[in-house]
Amino acid sequence: MNSHYSRGMLWFVLFAGLLSCATAGAQGWTAVDLGTLGGSKSVATAINSSGQVVGWSYAAGNPNASIAFITDANGANMRSLGFLAGGTNSIANGINDSGQVVGSGDSSARSVGFITDANGANMRALDISGQVVTASGINNTGQVVGWTGTFNSVGGTAFITGANGAGVTSLGVLSGRQYSKAFRINDAGQVVGFSYNANPNSFITYYARGFMTGPNGVGMTDLGALDPAGIGYSSAWGINAAGQVVGAADTASYASHAFLTGASGVGMTDLGTLGGMSSMAYGVNNFGQVVGYSYNAQWTSYAYVTGINGAGMTNLNTLVSLPNGAHLTEARGINDMGQIVANGSDNHAYLVSPAPQPAGAGQ
Repeated sequence: MNSHYSRGMLWFVLFAGLLSCATAGAQGWTAVDLGTLGGSKSVATAINSSGQVVGWSYAAGNPNASIAFITDANGANMRSLGFLAGGTNSIANGINDSGQVVGSGDSSARSVGFITDANGANMRALDISGQVVTASGINNTGQVVGWTGTFNSVGGTAFITGANGAGVTSLGVLSGRQYSKAFRINDAGQVVGFSYNANPNSFITYYARGFMTGPNGVGMTDLGALDPAGIGYSSAWGINAAGQVVGAADTASYASHAFLTGASGVGMTDLGTLGGMSSMAYGVNNFGQVVGYSYNAQWTSYAYVTGINGAGMTNLNTLVSLPNGAHLTEARGINDMGQIVANGSDNHAYLVSPAPQPAGAGQ
């Protein structure tokens, strides 16, 4: 989700100044453990402009059941979104600025997407002609994107809905590909994801290419890759209001690196790594600040954040310290206040902020 520029301006100025002197224990940064719903694990997937976070958690006494959660502003008060009728699992994947949440859950032994009303109220199914459905992103008008099929399944086609999840339109596939998945949508209705062919010998996709659509999901453009010939793998995972897209793509050495495009998806800049061979970008705010994960030379995954328009990749673990030797392994989203949702090696979700901890956060 993308928040509004004016709301985040003050936080951005502070964020940029702090990032320029990023060192271990940099003054002003906080990492708040969002906790769990009583179980052993929580995973954050998205954040909106007020710092509401969504994801999933295990519950007390049921370590194998995932339950979608939402927090209040600034990561406070994690609470369960519950399940669809007849369901026992749910996962939240996206949130807009009013707190409408989308995700996936089982319902009577079949996985379907869901959408809620504001602040996570009234979970209801996005049931598409009896198919398995994953809902992954939502914008401020309630247009939902996702795909038919579960995340690891071969097959499926990306879709977009109308306002508040009404009606479903297939986005199709890129030329020469068989399937597609959509991950995020901005307020203009521009959608990003990837289109791919399936490897018949496994559930791994190959020759995937990131795509971006025009407003309201019209048209699908191949974003290319970072290798000189532009023929390698790519995937697109995030988009901001200007149409800057982030994801990962093959380089000249066919290592996969995080990338950021210019406005309207034009051009692709290699964001590099934290010393290893590969990196991934998941989220971008309206200032072009990117978050994701990168491996270091020892193949350990660390969460990172960049400066404006992708400048410089900073290991978030040089800015904050987690208890008991844990570290942040990946960052999944960033809003215009610079608040970042990330996941730790201790299996807890965190809200990382480039300013003193907001009152009530994590409580």
